[in-house]
Amino acid sequence: MGYNTLQKILIITGCIFVCFLAGNIISSIIMLIFNVQLSEISNWTPDMAMEINVLKLTQVISSFFVFILPPLIIPKIFGYDIPGFLKLKTSPNLGYYLLAFIFMVASMPLLNLIIEWNNSIKFPSGIEELMRGMEESNAHITQLMLAGNSVPDLVFNLFVIALIPAIGEEFLFRGLIQKYCFRFFKNHHLAILITAIIFSAIHFQFYGFIPRLLLGMFFGYLVYFSGSLYPAIFAHFANNSMAVIGHFFIGKWGIEEEIETIGSQSSDIWYIVAGTIIAVIIGRFLFRKKETEL
Repeated sequence: MGYNTLQKILIITGCIFVCFLAGNIISSIIMLIFNVQLSEISNWTPDMAMEINVLKLTQVISSFFVFILPPLIIPKIFGYDIPGFLKLKTSPNLGYYLLAFIFMVASMPLLNLIIEWNNSIKFPSGIEELMRGMEESNAHITQLMLAGNSVPDLVFNLFVIALIPAIGEEFLFRGLIQKYCFRFFKNHHLAILITAIIFSAIHFQFYGFIPRLLLGMFFGYLVYFSGSLYPAIFAHFANNSMAVIGHFFIGKWGIEEEIETIGSQSSDIWYIVAGTIIAVIIGRFLFRKKETEL
């Protein structure tokens, strides 16, 4: 059966909404079983292991239903082969992954500078108060999710915070939404930009909106130039992992927290310049050849 553009949009939106609803219902049931009150999360502390583990479990369930399930269902509805549709049949060589990782590390000082700039933007007091409150709430949840100083805690956090979101978000945004944005707008760059905007907005963290937008565009161009979703999943996982591992080392061995914010201070200008030059050089190798359509 053929579907027109409007029908496809309605099917995609409806499928994502139903999966979102199902994930939230299951998560709510689990919280009821364990008598965990999410409304009290602002009062949670890192030593509340049971509550935090339930939170992590519900995060995995929500990620599966919201991000992973729709890209596995929707191509089937439209009659596509899932691995081919999601660009999971091919992968570039290992060197491409290494270059992508070096690019991310090298561009980190510049990204931290942009984070600092984004965080300094001022809004009317009422709006800013609301946004800052959301930011603080999300930061508190992140700190709870990262709780634990043992190696098993680290492995579990890498799975929950780094791997599952990397797979799920890339399946949905670069695997599904970016593809249909391209089919609608007929322009690769516009499709990548719009998908990155949606990707950043869905996190509801304005003070990280611009850097997350840039990361989303980077992931999108990796798919565009490699012809595969795997480099984007890897880069997304690497980005998440660096935050998880960095927090682990800071908490366990007292490594200076400033290592996570290199580039945000005026004295870090040479890190920014050197890192940007390296990133530009490597980018010429990453983005030199278009392999396939989105």
